[in-house]
Amino acid sequence: IFVGFASRPRLFGAVAALRSRRGELKVRQMEWLDGRCCELLAPHAGRLSMPGGAAGGLYVEIEGRDEGELQGELQLAADLLEAEGADLAGAQVLADRSASKAFAELRHRVPDTLNGRGAELARESGGAKLSTDWSAPLDALEGLLRWTEEALAPLGLEGLFTYGHIGNGHPHLNLICPDPKTRRAALEVLREQMSRVVREGGVPVSEHGIGKVKRDLVRPYLPPGFREGLEGLKSHFDPAGLLARGNLIP
Repeated sequence: IFVGFASRPRLFGAVAALRSRRGELKVRQMEWLDGRCCELLAPHAGRLSMPGGAAGGLYVEIEGRDEGELQGELQLAADLLEAEGADLAGAQVLADRSASKAFAELRHRVPDTLNGRGAELARESGGAKLSTDWSAPLDALEGLLRWTEEALAPLGLEGLFTYGHIGNGHPHLNLICPDPKTRRAALEVLREQMSRVVREGGVPVSEHGIGKVKRDLVRPYLPPGFREGLEGLKSHFDPAGLLARGNLIP
């Protein structure tokens, strides 16, 4: 089911409600596309309908042993979503594999499109796309994202697009920086953001590689011996030093 929300706290509340019923609901994944992402994807939606709420859309994938079980789980999920303010009148049920595949392909258009825009800005003005992902307790997400938006607001970003694996408290933030000055200022915001994530009980690195942009931001949070362990692995599997030069290991 793909459904829109007018309020981000209510969307996060729906995620918490679904998680609290994990004994009755077999939820495979919960994905979030914020309002800006939904606007970006609308021209490419095809058979899907993009939610129009300001908080964007929540995609919930449920599994079951048979159609009867699935119908019961879907009704329970719909009731929980509606109680948290979801726009059920505009919701879309993706009832077959091809529809779920269409959603997955559509979601991946977000980073692909933003990567392209970042490359354009790099050529035209020295700008860039900055991206970061981290994980935090679900009840800390709204405060972290609100602080980030307020801190970035004066910088003159071309755009801030957020999506992610919200069932795991794992957002991806994509910042479109029109010039080098904006990029430098945005990096400082991300540095402070990371310390706030850790203070809230989160982790500064989730599923993606650290890379060169995030390398210096995460160094203070690496556990003792971590870098040395990586050096040992790298010397074993990459003795010529060909892979991922200049990330955590020179």
